[in-house]
Amino acid sequence: MELDKIEKGLRNVIQMSSNMRLDESAEAFRLLLRKYERHDTIDKQLLYDAEYLLRFEFCDKDTSYKHSFEIFKTILDGVYKKRARTGRKTHLLSDEAGRLDSLDKSLGILFGEMKKKPQKKTAMLLLCLGHVIRYEAFAASGGFLRKRLIELINIGLRMTKKERDQLIEDFLTIRGKGKDGKADTTHIRNSIAHGRFEFIADNIIRFENVDKKGNTLFESQLNDGDILGLFNMFEMKLRFMLLYSLLIYLWRDIRDHEKSI
Repeated sequence: MELDKIEKGLRNVIQMSSNMRLDESAEAFRLLLRKYERHDTIDKQLLYDAEYLLRFEFCDKDTSYKHSFEIFKTILDGVYKKRARTGRKTHLLSDEAGRLDSLDKSLGILFGEMKKKPQKKTAMLLLCLGHVIRYEAFAASGGFLRKRLIELINIGLRMTKKERDQLIEDFLTIRGKGKDGKADTTHIRNSIAHGRFEFIADNIIRFENVDKKGNTLFESQLNDGDILGLFNMFEMKLRFMLLYSLLIYLWRDIRDHEKSI
């Protein structure tokens, strides 16, 4: 294995941590990189500390982040146990990072319009559109993150389809769920996509989602700050799962390098 594979992994983790404003974690990994560049070895204790700091800094930002990470960790633990029994390697999520970059480019026009400081209603509608686009790519039935999580759950955890789907909805939840147990992010996506939302004030949108019989499953009133927070938090959750997968691959590359010495 080429030595620069570890350096590339560290740089990717640093860049993604910085972009997510996990500043203390990014600095800890920068220290690791400087030591690696000087000595061609990784300080294992420093790496353990940096990984712990990354988890803590992310989970400490919001209880929703902590809950989602605990779910992701449960899924990973199941995969590791299965791999220990079978010896089969399993791809995580870092191989999907390119799709995130591609999606960022597709959302570039939306972000560009937001920088122009449009009228409040226009800005709120742009954020709603951004949530739907991001949800469809990541979390809808055909979204690559949902599909990958389903694969990992099927590998490591014994669950019925209903239990598995609920675990994913728990992961996607920001502030609450609908009467059917589905995440608020799911219901808000459906509300926007099906046109079941309305402005009740210049800066407040009422979202509603119903079942096939017309019974209300979810209802919420969000102001502009709430919608921006929902967009940012949903984005943060998805990116952290990719970031943590990159870190796991970094550990693997370090172990492979040590075996080759």
